[in-house]
Amino acid sequence: MKLEKKIKQTEKAIQRLEALLAVDLDENDYVIDAAIQRFEFCYELVWKTLKLVLVQSGVECSTPRDVFKKLFSMGILKMKLNGSTSLI
Repeated sequence: MKLEKKIKQTEKAIQRLEALLAVDLDENDYVIDAAIQRFEFCYELVWKTLKLVLVQSGVECSTPRDVFKKLFSMGILKMKLNGSTSLI
């Protein structure tokens, strides 16, 4: 249940970030600051949600770096040729 709630929170945060990025960011500093803040919030939610998935699978990790390293080593997260990443 906790995982489902985290996933929904993460999806909502990403949608809000996408909505903000659809606005012209050159308008003022407040919009840029809001975009940065939302990105940081999304990043925190994503890595903590992925950590929860790993912990429920019996994999211990404590930092964002640990989480992403384990996801790469397990083949769950892959780097594409263009430098972006994707979940399998």
